[in-house]
Parts: sequence; C-alpha cells; structure tokens
Amino acid sequence: AEASGSGCEAIRHAETAMSQAPAATSRLARSWLSAVRASTVALTGDHRVTLDMLGQARDHLDAAQDKEEWMYDFDHSALAEYQGQCHLRLGQAREAMAAFEAGLAELPPGCDRRRAFLTVGVAEACVHGQAPDAAVHHAYQALEVFAARGSTAGLLHVQRFRGLLAAAGYLREARELDQRIRDYLGNQT
Repeated sequence: AEASGSGCEAIRHAETAMSQAPAATSRLARSWLSAVRASTVALTGDHRVTLDMLGQARDHLDAAQDKEEWMYDFDHSALAEYQGQCHLRLGQAREAMAAFEAGLAELPPGCDRRRAFLTVGVAEACVHGQAPDAAVHHAYQALEVFAARGSTAGLLHVQRFRGLLAAAGYLREARELDQRIRDYLGNQT
C-alpha cells in the first residue's frame, strides 16, 4: 500500500498486523512490526508516534532471543534502515544520516547487498542535506554492488533515488546516474 502511494492504507495495514499478532510472536518479529508501523506513520509527519514506534522497535530488538521460521534476519542494521527512512520522511536529514551510518557500522562482513541499500539511504540524506556530489558518489557505490549481484530490486532502488535527485533539481546529476544505470544494464546483457 505504501509503494502505491496510499499512506493511510499502509498505516492501517501496519496497525492491523501489530494488533493481530499472536501473543507468542517473538520480540524480533514485534521489533520488525514496530519498525514497519513507524515507517508508515512517518508518512503523516507525526514525529511523536514515529519516534515512539522506533523506540519500541529498538526495545523489542534488544530483548529478542528467538525468531519465527518465516522471519528474516532483522538486526540492528535492518532497524537502522527503517530509522533512517523515518527520519528522512520527517525532514530530519542529519538524524537520517546518523541512522544509516550506524547501520553500516553494525553490518557483519559479507552483507554487501544490505550495505548497498543503506548506502542509498546515505545518498538520500545527502540530497536532503544539499550535498549532491556526495549523494551521487554513494549512489554509484550502491549501483556497483547491485549490478555485480544482479539485484533487480537494488537497481530499482537506485532508479527511485535518481527520481529524488531530479525532483530536488539536480538534473545533471540525475542524467549522469541514468547513463551509469544504462551502462550497467547494457553490460549485463
């Protein structure tokens, strides 16, 4: 729902998921659900509820001891990505940058794809902080990882970032990123 631009529906889905979670739901899953809810509430600009939900997510994650079989590896670096996105949605570029950088510092070796997603977050924070050259540098780093791993989701993430660059008025940088994406896609065929 969030991806289709329906923020109210996304909030409703996140609230329903949290309220209908069985009592036996692990703290790890509750952490993830709280982070998802924070992300959707941030779309409304409600600082208090967003930050409260992020606090709950952090508390659940710190207390987590087990997880359901279906639950992916949600760790501090994954939570940092949600935190960074929430801060961007709330117009807090500095806090977003700090969250993304903390997530990068938490990553164990070999998590290149997650590192690239966090790096795009750093790039987004740079755009909001009016540092387009740094933003493009980070986007190029992420693009290299996504292209090398054949990550369609990652390439789409960089393309969405390209839209942010253009919307912020950095048209030259957006065109250069477009060309770099085309070059990577051309090399994969």
